[in-house]
Amino acid sequence: MTLYDERGLLPDQSKGSKTNRCGKSDWGVMTRSDRYHWTISKINGTSYAPELRLSVNSVRQTY
Repeated sequence: MTLYDERGLLPDQSKGSKTNRCGKSDWGVMTRSDRYHWTISKINGTSYAPELRLSVNSVRQTY
């Protein structure tokens, strides 16, 4: 997954990518608690395909 810093009229800035295997990913201390989003670009090492699905019980995001 990749974390992005949303910067208003400027393009979103990537804060880096992490591989997450049913655990947690940590990008360190964030400068604020809003204007971030993350994306999942691969599931099991495969880029997006219509037949891929991600099923989870919960997702928790903390700052």
